[in-house]
Amino acid sequence: MALKHILLYIFLLCGSANLFAQNLTHLGILPKINYHKTLNEHFSLNFTSFSEIDVADNTLENVVLPSRVINFTFIGGVAYKLRLNSILTAGYLFRVNDPFLSDTRFEHRFISQFVQIQHIESLRLRHHLRFEERFIEAPNNGGFNAVTRLSYTLGWDIPLQGKHLDANEFYINSVNSIFVQPTRPRTSLHNLTEIYLGLGYKSEKFGRFEIGPEAKMNVRNSDRDLNTIVFIDFVWFPNFKKKK
Repeated sequence: MALKHILLYIFLLCGSANLFAQNLTHLGILPKINYHKTLNEHFSLNFTSFSEIDVADNTLENVVLPSRVINFTFIGGVAYKLRLNSILTAGYLFRVNDPFLSDTRFEHRFISQFVQIQHIESLRLRHHLRFEERFIEAPNNGGFNAVTRLSYTLGWDIPLQGKHLDANEFYINSVNSIFVQPTRPRTSLHNLTEIYLGLGYKSEKFGRFEIGPEAKMNVRNSDRDLNTIVFIDFVWFPNFKKKK
């Protein structure tokens, strides 16, 4: 990998880290597996599993917030390629919140998404428009609260060697998301935002691997103070090649 590309990655990494200096900040890790299976020229299947883990104790208003496993999440979906650069997906998410605490809660989520992809030389831009209907278990009565959420995500990736991502090459991937929940009192576009910047490597036999920081920020009180969790993501996109 060329030195200028390494310096570019460090610059982007440091620039995104400056956004993480918020009112309350946690540190976590996020291991993730994202598997994609092509069925034919139009249909494909996607399966994702990850866990958000808070690894650092924190203190807020003299209350200690201990490290914990925040959730276990499993996602399955089907994608349909409308044309060359447009994809329509539908999926289902199952989440276990606070799996090791006494007030474990479950969430069911139905997802539909439209993706538009643009190619600008070696840069690939991804526009995601997503609609989610969430059913979150209430902590007291055991019922489920329905929450509608809309989001827009801009993602981009670029190979660090040449114009195409070939085997045994590095690349940079970035994702920036803005969410709004119109069925809740707070409908600000800053209800929740996510920023991710990852350095990836495409292997010849085992798929792609990524590592990088991801910040999830949301307004936590009426004074618009932010709660930020900075995860270090470890992502694996398996792609096993069959032996000939």
